Amino acid sequence: MRKLFLFFCFLLLAGIQLTMASPAPSGTPAIPVFPDFAIPVKPRQTVPFSLQATPSIPFMAKSAGNGLPTLVYALKSYENYTNIGGGLYVDVYIRFYQDDACTIPANVSGITINYMINGFNGYNTYQNFYSVSASGDYILLEYQNEYDYADGSVQRYRDYHLLSGPDYIPYD
Repeated sequence: MRKLFLFFCFLLLAGIQLTMASPAPSGTPAIPVFPDFAIPVKPRQTVPFSLQATPSIPFMAKSAGNGLPTLVYALKSYENYTNIGGGLYVDVYIRFYQDDACTIPANVSGITINYMINGFNGYNTYQNFYSVSASGDYILLEYQNEYDYADGSVQRYRDYHLLSGPDYIPYD
């Protein structure tokens, strides 16, 4: 039984080597060459695939300009970094855009933004969830908020994350 198994393994390897030794002309799909006992199978057709495909369910928000629904992307950003002592303080913004590259600002009206804060207060980790109403092309969530602190004996941090909502696509 063992000899039979080794024989079939040898035939399979020989078939693979024959396939690799005779490449097909460019533009022609290669059909594997197998020993006589195997049935050749045509290769599958490939379908072009893009990793940057648009979401299957578009999120719409009312535009403040004309009141019509429009596709909106929400981008969280930390701006205006300030170091004071052992602390790093930042402004936390959420800006709204019409395109997924976040280059064309969108002016929204009355959408609800969901976000989460993960943090460590020096003793325990925490995770809090919030919602805020937004209008305009951005909102300021926090002004000069302590983002990170470490003085050698005490360490704290606070990190913001956008969550999904019915009115926007979050870019965190």
